[in-house]
Amino acid sequence: MMNEARHEVKVYNTPEDFSRAAAEEFIRCAESAIAHDNPFAVALAGGRSPRMMYELLAHDYAAKLDWHRVHFFWGDERYVSHDDPQSNYRMAKETMLDALKIPSANIHPMPTHFGDPNEAAIEYGKTLMKFFSRQIARFDLVLLGIGADGHTASLFPGDSALLEKEAWVVAVHAEVQPPVRLSLTLPVINSARNIFFIAAGEEKQNVVETMLGHPEKARQHFPAAMVRTNGRLVMFLDVRARGVKR
Repeated sequence: MMNEARHEVKVYNTPEDFSRAAAEEFIRCAESAIAHDNPFAVALAGGRSPRMMYELLAHDYAAKLDWHRVHFFWGDERYVSHDDPQSNYRMAKETMLDALKIPSANIHPMPTHFGDPNEAAIEYGKTLMKFFSRQIARFDLVLLGIGADGHTASLFPGDSALLEKEAWVVAVHAEVQPPVRLSLTLPVINSARNIFFIAAGEEKQNVVETMLGHPEKARQHFPAAMVRTNGRLVMFLDVRARGVKR
């Protein structure tokens, strides 16, 4: 059940404050995995909210980690070319990956060059299976945003993708721009050791308040509320998203 007593909810005055806090937690999660001689596998989020976090990791925290031990995947992707301004891959590349000089072998973008996006979803599922070599992909960390409509990754309210139990990656057609997306499915997201929600702005307030105050109702309407894990879930929010005054 999603509530403040069970999961960690961290509220900050500004997007920079919560971005820095999320970056520091990112480093701690990575250090823990690497200390056990494991690569650190993270699924990145797109959109505006994580951009500052990526910039901080690339500059203020660049010396804190052996970045050659980090493998980058994506939780979702707009079905556009990788050089398109709307590409989640491009945003992460320009804000973080290039500056950190991440080896190309450690970067695993969702493919968007297939004529049929369903084929792309199948191909990315194979990429995950090859890397994780297990019955379900288990990321060390999945980064997620929260949409004003309650969507997360590219899982939208009412979409059949929310019912997917077998596939690890699905193609989604939604009433947004661009309309075609790829997304990790809930079984993969919910298997993560750590999940960070990163959300800013008062347009998120209704969804956040419902998730925290009325979790059963939220799960009926908002895909973000369907995210649950036996690991650790942290919500990094600014005061506008949480609806509090400081």
